[in-house]
Amino acid sequence: VTDGKTVPRDTERTTEIIDRFAPEQLLRVALGVAADIETATAWRELRVVGPEGDDLVVLQPEGGPAGGLVEVVFSRSDHRLRRVIMDRAGRRTVYLFDDYRELAPGLVVPHETETRRAGVMVESIQVLGLDAVAPIPGSLFQPSSP
Repeated sequence: VTDGKTVPRDTERTTEIIDRFAPEQLLRVALGVAADIETATAWRELRVVGPEGDDLVVLQPEGGPAGGLVEVVFSRSDHRLRRVIMDRAGRRTVYLFDDYRELAPGLVVPHETETRRAGVMVESIQVLGLDAVAPIPGSLFQPSSP
């Protein structure tokens, strides 16, 4: 609705835009780690290169990065992902994760994430609430009456 008038929109495009804000998209790096470790060669070739501070363990691909995955950092105390550095076509992106919470048995999600490019923060997400099982009613997407 714009200026009190219902304006038709392309359903397919609207679905694409809404899908971009789904938890699996906003938190795709953190939620996709287990699958990446099982399937992506770069993740399987990670080797410990050293500690960072008292709690972090830094891993890098054996032989160094060849584009793509540059570095992965896990917490030693809880084994959760804290940082991922990716390089695509010379563009370095750093993903930071914190405040993990268990939403359901076996589903642990970071509630704070930050994305940086060239050292500049480009996105910061704070999850205030996330219901992993409740369906979204279709009526939410019906045009309202003016």
